[in-house]
Amino acid sequence: MIISLLMTTISCIHKEKSPCIVIDIEKTINKVTSGNFTLNDIAREMHLIPIETNDSVLFRDIIITGIIDENMIIHGGNIGAFKRAIYFINRIDGKVSSVIDRHGRGPGEYLNIGDISLNKESNTLYLSDYKKINEYTFDGKYINSIQNDSIGMFKMLHDGNFVASYYPSANTEFAFGIYDSDWNLKRKGIPRAERGRKFDMIYFDGIFEFNGDFFYKMAHCDTLYRITSEFDEPYLVHSKGKFHLPVEIEASLEKTEKYGNQYIQHDFGQLLSKYYFLSYYYDSKLYKEIWNIETSSLIYKSIFSRSGGVNGIPVIIDEKKVYVWPAFVSKESLYCVIEGEDAVALIPTLTEDSNPVILEVKLKDT
Repeated sequence: MIISLLMTTISCIHKEKSPCIVIDIEKTINKVTSGNFTLNDIAREMHLIPIETNDSVLFRDIIITGIIDENMIIHGGNIGAFKRAIYFINRIDGKVSSVIDRHGRGPGEYLNIGDISLNKESNTLYLSDYKKINEYTFDGKYINSIQNDSIGMFKMLHDGNFVASYYPSANTEFAFGIYDSDWNLKRKGIPRAERGRKFDMIYFDGIFEFNGDFFYKMAHCDTLYRITSEFDEPYLVHSKGKFHLPVEIEASLEKTEKYGNQYIQHDFGQLLSKYYFLSYYYDSKLYKEIWNIETSSLIYKSIFSRSGGVNGIPVIIDEKKVYVWPAFVSKESLYCVIEGEDAVALIPTLTEDSNPVILEVKLKDT
């Protein structure tokens, strides 16, 4: 069984409570945008954060999962121990401020990091592992656990409630739920699409925070829903038309490998201010696009494949050009991971074995 955290595509039928933003990918899939665009054009401030490198801080990969005060929260594979820990990285100098490293099977420990959410009022962190959610202080002290064998992705809402999606194996009739602070179900979300259908791949529904609001993206659905404790509403739609992947193909790994390249797959977007950063695969190529959601217009596109092309947005720092793409967006900034020779080009004192550099960008409209 192949496990993938991919937000895939099938149209959802749902009564809209407010007009949706429509991103017309079908119309623009062959459109070529200006080759002069750079991230500098929409940025008002940029800052490089070289993550410190030492024997106990070596990353195989990095997932940025939150911003709290002066710290950036990341987790990833630790090369030395091949285990996952959560690091609080100072956003000014890249030094490690604190670490939550409780990998294991005992009380207060976790085997995997499913999702992370922050309680900024109590300065605690929630971590979902299989069948449980652990709570820790920011310096790694274990507080307690909630047993739950169905929660997948989740986030704490501004009012202290939680929104949570579910593991596919839970086979719930609804796509997500709103829970109180004690994890009692308060409200059921929208009906789950394709409930009961068997897929050769396992897909997880995503919960995100963009522009200070919370959003839900169902696997097998083209709609991004905005969520509060009281209601959910369609907010943005990926319109794919003839490039929409039929569920009969998506459900079969064999058919996906044979026919999938004819359709748009694995589309995923992030919102910051009026900009929507969208990536997807089509025709064995990786597309990365920037849309203005106020006008539903495409302003930048890159296309990359095994034979070459451009992968990401060009950014010029100290007269050096590299290509980047947002790995995480907060309420005010986007964050890009820069590694290897690109990192060395920007900071010559680094080596290609150094930990990645994070580019923090504040946009002009934030």
